[in-house]
Amino acid sequence: IRRHGRFFGSDAEFMESVKDSSSSSSNVKKKVFKEKSKFYDRAFMLLTAGPGGNGHKSFTTDRQGNKLADGERGGSGGNIIFMASSRKEMLRFDSYHVKGNAGENGSSRSKRGKQAADTIIDVPIGTIIRNVERCPMTRTRNISEEILADLDETNSTYIAAIGGKGGFGNASFRRGFRRRPHFSTSGEPGETKEVFMELKSLADVGLVGFPNAGKSSLLRQISRARPKVGHWAFTTLQPHIGYVEANDTAMTQFTVADIPGLLEGASEGRGLGHHFLRHIERTKVLLFVLDGSGSEGRDPLDDFAILTDELQRYSKKLTKAPALVFLNKQDLSPEDFEKHSERIREFCPYDVVCGSAKDGSGDIDMMIEKLHGILKQTDPEQFPDYNYHTSSSKKSTVS
Repeated sequence: IRRHGRFFGSDAEFMESVKDSSSSSSNVKKKVFKEKSKFYDRAFMLLTAGPGGNGHKSFTTDRQGNKLADGERGGSGGNIIFMASSRKEMLRFDSYHVKGNAGENGSSRSKRGKQAADTIIDVPIGTIIRNVERCPMTRTRNISEEILADLDETNSTYIAAIGGKGGFGNASFRRGFRRRPHFSTSGEPGETKEVFMELKSLADVGLVGFPNAGKSSLLRQISRARPKVGHWAFTTLQPHIGYVEANDTAMTQFTVADIPGLLEGASEGRGLGHHFLRHIERTKVLLFVLDGSGSEGRDPLDDFAILTDELQRYSKKLTKAPALVFLNKQDLSPEDFEKHSERIREFCPYDVVCGSAKDGSGDIDMMIEKLHGILKQTDPEQFPDYNYHTSSSKKSTVS
């Protein structure tokens, strides 16, 4: 029996083949879904810029009947350029090896080849690019500490690999005594380079807390971001960024980043949070989210001490950043919440705000105002103090 271009001994064999193909396709779909659910914040890429076009060898005859060389040079190869784009969220690409466009070859009648178009690779805003060197013996990767580019602004670009120059045609070698050169040169190959890309999200406020402390619920409450929320730990497996509107007349917005929860010993590789701590490394303000009810069987003051210790082990810059504490889960066990809040206010060096991220009760609006006030102090250029009342009063006095 021949069906779909294949031969089968019987109908039973054909049905078994159909079952195998359907099961394999379902496995492929599951694998693709798992790949799409991952968050890629690190990537290697091999870049090969486009080669230059070859020079052309041709001849022409002038009015006097003299034979002359008129082959022109080829065009330059295309560069490979990284561009920061707001549409790109993570470092996921279709191919590891990216090749640039080749330049056009030269032609006769002194027609020079066209320069190839550049290859632009979109990367997320906040991508850091480093050079990679391979050991010639073991072929192991060595990532250099020197930063080639830090694409921290929208539409900022970096030329990672330069295209090769075009070859010379025989007309380029024509001299007074040599009017008919019989040779031309080939185009130069493009630059080859391997780079390592690392994403560090650019957010104004970074949420720090233990698993199941309510960071994702708080982000859903104060912004339009919709991270996954559940009654189990480690529901957040990748960073999320939300836009929060400040309560001012200018309708100022600032970004808040949520990362997976930290655990004690995160600096030693325990849990997921230490892997994603680099996403809050650039934040201007830290917001500690603590379980004020003690529903997980932990003391919020001990949690705060552990979190500050893990941040100091990771980077001392994070401990020097201004911070605010939000005591969450005010709706659970009010008596225990009051006891923990008194202790936190007594020993914590930062301002403490209480509330419930689940139902939005408490001083969440006050927390947003305090975060906005800290941002205006740390970065007055990006967050200016719009005081329209004073400006109008000045105009009235002058008139």
